[in-house]
Amino acid sequence: MFEREGASAPLAEAWWAVAEVHLFHCEFEQMRAALEQGLAAAQGAGREERARLQHAVGLAATLGPTPVDEARRLCASLREEIGGHPIYAALLQLYEAYLEALDGRFAEARARAEASRAPMEEFGRRILLGGQRRYAGQIELLAGDPTAAEALLRDGFRTLRELGERGNAASVAAFLATALQVLGRDEEADATAAEALDLGSPDDVEMHVLPSGSTESPNISIGQARAGRMRERMDAARAATGAYLDGLDAR
Repeated sequence: MFEREGASAPLAEAWWAVAEVHLFHCEFEQMRAALEQGLAAAQGAGREERARLQHAVGLAATLGPTPVDEARRLCASLREEIGGHPIYAALLQLYEAYLEALDGRFAEARARAEASRAPMEEFGRRILLGGQRRYAGQIELLAGDPTAAEALLRDGFRTLRELGERGNAASVAAFLATALQVLGRDEEADATAAEALDLGSPDDVEMHVLPSGSTESPNISIGQARAGRMRERMDAARAATGAYLDGLDAR
């Protein structure tokens, strides 16, 4: 109906809703395809709407089966295109940071992740600041520093719970449980994993996978990160939630 009537904004929003459904089910190729359909429909839309869709294309590429180098180049290109929108550009920079870490470039990854926080702080986007710690914590896990990962993830979890947020908090808690398990604090890890399940939506596929996997050893060396980066990306993908996209609208 929208296509027949040429209503670009409602059609783009409909494709956004389709993309969210695919995100909930960890169907990242389908998510990206829906977003690209939304972008095609949003040619006449405002900068804000197009930037939102473009940023999410980068997220889908980061979490899905797109090769790491290709996903990183895409995020960089999208970030240049929407450079006038600091929040979405910062999120794309954060995804680039995570992709850098998957290739073992941890100094660059840490610098990018830290730089992504400045616009979020400037505009008071506390939910995004809490969610940013999820990626920063994953970078430290990939770098083999679970102590640093714990500190970052615990900070993010505290921020999100102070705001009463649940969806992003569940994902952060799941990775916090992983860091605690690597540190040998199994009882804390189990309790945190249970809290992640309690906070997460029963409809979120990732919440039924990642916390229950916290008892598996996730200690990752640099060599393992390079050799198994696609596996790590899919593990991390299970922690992405629809609430992450919802949080972008919490202004």
